[in-house]
Amino acid sequence: MDRVFLLAGALATALFCDLANSDPTFEISMSSKVAEKGHTFQILVGLKTDEPIEDIVISVTEPDGFYIEAMESPGIAAENEAMTDFHSVLKIGSLGQKSSVTAVFKVWPPDLLGNPREGEKRSLYSTRAPKVFSVNVFYKAKNGSAITERIYTEKISIRYTTSIGHYILSGLFGVLLGFIVKIATQYKEEINASLKKDEALSQKAKAFFIEVFLARFPLLLTLLIIGFGLLLSLAKDGLPVTSWHQAIALGIGIGLLSDEQLITKIKKYKV
Repeated sequence: MDRVFLLAGALATALFCDLANSDPTFEISMSSKVAEKGHTFQILVGLKTDEPIEDIVISVTEPDGFYIEAMESPGIAAENEAMTDFHSVLKIGSLGQKSSVTAVFKVWPPDLLGNPREGEKRSLYSTRAPKVFSVNVFYKAKNGSAITERIYTEKISIRYTTSIGHYILSGLFGVLLGFIVKIATQYKEEINASLKKDEALSQKAKAFFIEVFLARFPLLLTLLIIGFGLLLSLAKDGLPVTSWHQAIALGIGIGLLSDEQLITKIKKYKV
């Protein structure tokens, strides 16, 4: 019977020690849902511990074409990574009991033309797949009189897209293309009749321009304004597409699916 009590006491003591020396908890997040070309964002590494830890080192490994700078703050020091002039590693001397801290890393995606912030361009840095960052945290924890080195690692991903400016311009170009295709198909007989009046190629091009654009300019202008508003609305919580050519395809769809009668009613409506 005594052995049972001794065993139970040993298990309780081990459990208590294990809880007392529990590992820190980590919460890793990003300040943006998407990484746009030419727009910076932040990676936030939150650390919370119930027991003292020391010699904390936090680093983030970026995907190809991206650049990271660790942001210094009181109690958090940035250290130059080898072969670079930028701070990419954060160090914290120690954290006491019931402590928490948030480390911040600033991220530069490639610029509007797809060029990295530092170094030479090595690829197109495709927007087809999400970009993955590896976060590593090294620290020392006390277990009684012993000190153990521990490592925590986590991978986080983010959608990589073209910039909002390229998205809008490409989308509007797509709306224009969709408008041309729709008008050329819907008013095929009228346009063909105008083209048959002249044999010269330059005159045919002029007649096509007049029939498609000038004769229906109010309709085109209204459609472009509606398309602009729709593109902005779709980008409220992040760009719905990742590349400029996908934005063109989206714009073509808007131009082709537009209801001419509805647009005419909107144009004639008066408050």
